[in-house]
Amino acid sequence: MKHAAAVPPASELEAVPAMASSVVSQVTEFVRGVLDPLYRAAMVTKEQYKVIVRNR
Repeated sequence: MKHAAAVPPASELEAVPAMASSVVSQVTEFVRGVLDPLYRAAMVTKEQYKVIVRNR
């Protein structure tokens, strides 16, 4: 017998954009707090900077 796929409650679906926003905020804080000073001090190259941000 096939069962219908479980649909998460609306309250969980509403939380998804909030979680995504939180992740973006954490990445932004990481970039500002860690990567920017390293980049300005020439301790990471522009390419390394891009790779780190992309893979974060």
